[in-house]
Amino acid sequence: QKLTMLHWSTRGRTMHMTLSQREQQRAGEVFRRYDYNRSGGLDLAEVHDALGDLGLRPHERKEKLAVKEMCEQMGNELDFRAFCLLVQEREQQMRDSERERRLMLFQQYDTDHSGALSAEELLQVFKDMGVSPERDDERLAFLDAVLESDVDGSGEIEWNEFETLVQVVQQKIAQCRREREFRIYQQMQLPPDIFLNFRHMITSIHDVFRRYDTFGIGAISCKEVPVVLLESGFHKNLKHLEEVCMEDPMICQYLAHHERVDFAVLMRIAQRVEVASEGAKGQDIQRIFDKYDLDGSGFISEDELMKLMRDVGLDAWRDIAEV
Repeated sequence: QKLTMLHWSTRGRTMHMTLSQREQQRAGEVFRRYDYNRSGGLDLAEVHDALGDLGLRPHERKEKLAVKEMCEQMGNELDFRAFCLLVQEREQQMRDSERERRLMLFQQYDTDHSGALSAEELLQVFKDMGVSPERDDERLAFLDAVLESDVDGSGEIEWNEFETLVQVVQQKIAQCRREREFRIYQQMQLPPDIFLNFRHMITSIHDVFRRYDTFGIGAISCKEVPVVLLESGFHKNLKHLEEVCMEDPMICQYLAHHERVDFAVLMRIAQRVEVASEGAKGQDIQRIFDKYDLDGSGFISEDELMKLMRDVGLDAWRDIAEV
């Protein structure tokens, strides 16, 4: 029986729906995506996939058991409201887990057991958390956040101040990075489509570009283009990048008539390389599909699919079977 109430009871407590309208809308999109048979409910396997799309997939055995237990309490097949409550519970679990991790790091660097950390110790803590300031503006923002969070003016951060500091640092560093991305967009006069496509990596690409712009003229030599793309993470194979640059007609024509490439042109080339690489991946997938489509029907049967997965060392139900 599917759960259709707005709340459910677990471990002696009642959960009420607290997801915002936007969060429910996002959950609804994912729910419909994995409700393959349009039954209006998700089974355990579908729940795991849906949680994965929301960044909430359980990885540790304890987490998987908790999800399985919640599913069983809800009747093994979850309707949308029950799924939202499960999403809500997973988010809370992840927040609790993150809080425990932060506390462990705090205690680890509080070597004198004073219950407080200095700015230098905090830098190491945030580095271990993956939120380390990388540039001068980010370091200034970090120090500003420390001063802002040091409510008692002691010059150190206690645990109760630390939790606030984490949020402030994340916000300030994210703001610094957004501003830097936008400055690159404006100064390099990038087309909007290029900027939106590569915004998540635009600063790292620009850093590599500047490193190879040894004369500080805002351009690199054409011969350096494949190397810059390699170091920017567009492919792991330099030879592949060189071949794409030679074989793509637009890239080849530009490089043949110019000695240097500015950043905007480099990003245009990067876009062409990305398209070419995606096309190559598609061809590889098609070849794999054709290999396992033994009867040439244009479809892969369940047996053929299982053979494919065994051959590549995957078990479709491994994540679920562990619980």
